[in-house]
Amino acid sequence: MTESYRCCLPERVNTDNDDVVLALRLLGGHDGSTERDESGASKLDVRDGEWDADDRDRKKQRPEQVTDREPDAGEDDPDDVSHGVEAAALPRDVDHDPSERPQGIPCELEGLDAERDRDDEHEHDDSRDRIAQRHDQAAEDEPKDVAKRSHGSELTCGAQRLIAGPRTSLRCVHRPSEGFYMTVSRSRSMATEAIHAGEIHDSSGAHIAPIYQSSTYTFDGMEGVEAWADGTNDAYIYARGGNPARTALASKLAALEAYGLEDRADGVAAEIFGSGMAAISAALMGLATAGDHIIAQKVLYGSADHLIAEVLPEYGITNTRIAGLDPELLEQQLNANPSTTVVYLETPANPTMTLIDIAATAEIAHAHGARMVVDNTFATPVLQRPLEHGADVVVHSTTKYINGHGTVIGGAVVSNDAVLMEERIASLIRFIGGVPSPFDCWLTNLGLKTLPLRMREHSANAMLVARFLEGHPGVVSTMYPGLASHPQHDLATRQMDGYGAMIAFDLGSYESAAQFLERIELCTLAVSLGNIDTLVEHPASMTHRVVDPDEREASGITDGLIRISVGLESAEDIIADLDRALS
Repeated sequence: MTESYRCCLPERVNTDNDDVVLALRLLGGHDGSTERDESGASKLDVRDGEWDADDRDRKKQRPEQVTDREPDAGEDDPDDVSHGVEAAALPRDVDHDPSERPQGIPCELEGLDAERDRDDEHEHDDSRDRIAQRHDQAAEDEPKDVAKRSHGSELTCGAQRLIAGPRTSLRCVHRPSEGFYMTVSRSRSMATEAIHAGEIHDSSGAHIAPIYQSSTYTFDGMEGVEAWADGTNDAYIYARGGNPARTALASKLAALEAYGLEDRADGVAAEIFGSGMAAISAALMGLATAGDHIIAQKVLYGSADHLIAEVLPEYGITNTRIAGLDPELLEQQLNANPSTTVVYLETPANPTMTLIDIAATAEIAHAHGARMVVDNTFATPVLQRPLEHGADVVVHSTTKYINGHGTVIGGAVVSNDAVLMEERIASLIRFIGGVPSPFDCWLTNLGLKTLPLRMREHSANAMLVARFLEGHPGVVSTMYPGLASHPQHDLATRQMDGYGAMIAFDLGSYESAAQFLERIELCTLAVSLGNIDTLVEHPASMTHRVVDPDEREASGITDGLIRISVGLESAEDIIADLDRALS
């Protein structure tokens, strides 16, 4: 959504950041604007400012408040951390629809950083003079037919570098007949995307899309068949190839995994499978064929471990396992195995809760021509989005947090490479048959709508439970990324937007673990995770039983290890149940 406002310049700029001072001057429509100009327009107030995606290493800098005026009664304290631009009171340019304006003549002002006076002695008129000079130079550098555009052409200035929040961007434009204008572009929050992205509404007017429980779809005649065959009509023909509920769910999940990618988000695509293992199988089979090599961490979900270690080698796909995908060892193995096409990882890992640096691993993999696949089931796109850290493919068991209610089995593959998805991965669903039912897709879509809300509460409960376990004398060790004692706590803080709801803790022996599991009452002894209720399991006996015992022990999956998926019950009640079972 883009809106346009006439620019105003604050009378005072209370910041030590020279870039912000300059950017605000570039946004200024006239010199010496007071708190409200003659039309009554409010001055610009930027809060929690950030830089754009092209300057991500400075993203975390937070400029001070633009104005140091005291808040009026009932108004938010300017020191309160809130995102966005307080620009709603500025007069809107209702006469100019941004989508209808002529394309602007670019005006690069990157050199202004070097030109400006570090003591901040520039006058506003001087800044405007430099802008005009740059505009003139840009026009001279453009082809003549571009430079002679109509009187309403926009001149885009360097102020577009200023971002006023993670979902709000400012852009200054100049219209020769009207002066300087600011456009404000806002993207929707993740909570909003989770509810509205990909939604379909049929002709019945139903608010919630119906369940298209049909195996096949009809055509009115051969004209429709021919249009489908030549690709001009995306009609559904057979449910194995697609159905409306599956398309809606795929669109929603793609939107969440693409969140924050900005102009790259449109290239993200997803496909929904009948299980998480069907999704993992399709991703690996789409990237590796006979003669290729896969490198993965040692600790993996049991069935994924078995697929890579036992099943794929029968089809000529070999593998190497590296503890934690140590960067130095990864470089060595990539050099030793030039046929490597995939680096596969889980982070956090199931069940040990160890982490892997996605960005660093992706950089190494890509330098050797390999693609990187990340299982994001534990974190979900609410807490971690591997694509923005350099991953090529993301896989999910949608059975878990994505659905969240324990009512379906499902999986998903997401990638920012549309060609890869279309030709190598998503297409496999038609041939290996890992197809979800329309009803399962419909249920999963409903669950996904509340994912941001659920993950917030799951994570809050998990932190309380983890602290309790860490302090209990009967617990040998507790692994939770949110604890400062976790060896990769700093990585979790940098790479994730929250620490999730999965905890691993060790009771020292199988006997202690079994005794504990016999005593729980509120919590449920069961495999799987991500339900609204708390699930507890013994990995060595359950999810990772198929892993070789010696390899299991070496990977940290001891006989005393317990994995807990913290639910949405009262944290106090969960802790009371655990305390009773541990006593």
